[in-house]
Amino acid sequence: PTLAVVGDLKANLRELLSRLPLFSDRALIAGAKREIATPKVKKESKLISTAHTIKILRKCLPEDTIVISDDGSHAFYGVKYFEVVKPGTFYFDDVFGAMGHAIGMAIGVKIAQPQRNVVCITGDGCLMMQGTEISTAVCNKVPAIFVVINNGRLDMVEKAMKFGGDRVVGAIYEVPLH
Repeated sequence: PTLAVVGDLKANLRELLSRLPLFSDRALIAGAKREIATPKVKKESKLISTAHTIKILRKCLPEDTIVISDDGSHAFYGVKYFEVVKPGTFYFDDVFGAMGHAIGMAIGVKIAQPQRNVVCITGDGCLMMQGTEISTAVCNKVPAIFVVINNGRLDMVEKAMKFGGDRVVGAIYEVPLH
């Protein structure tokens, strides 16, 4: 069944969200800010955090490197921790939201601008969805650089499932990418 709701979409959505305390826009934004501000890292872990990885990339890459971030939690860490020194060097598609899209974009940008350093920040989930494009780059000798944040899960999917009801299904890989 469909129910037509006539009115201003933004106002209607705000009203609906205000009636759902768990999913109000304020609660969602506050939860996301807390998650990014205080990432949960086990002290005994020998793994490097996504935030630290992004900061290291910024220190190591030339200022004019074109960085394209894929969709996933790693993209939000990129937005937060990758200091853009030169305008027009960091790209993140926050509208379309197709996991893995940045892999093909990075290859295309490198072909179009072979003199520039091009880096793609992607995740293991994105790589498993569109990673075969890297074969195209290798076969055509396109030297784009791919940084894969490998956390063994679809991190944003897992967070959304936990936020929405404490039940996570299919977001954590039984066999992680190696």
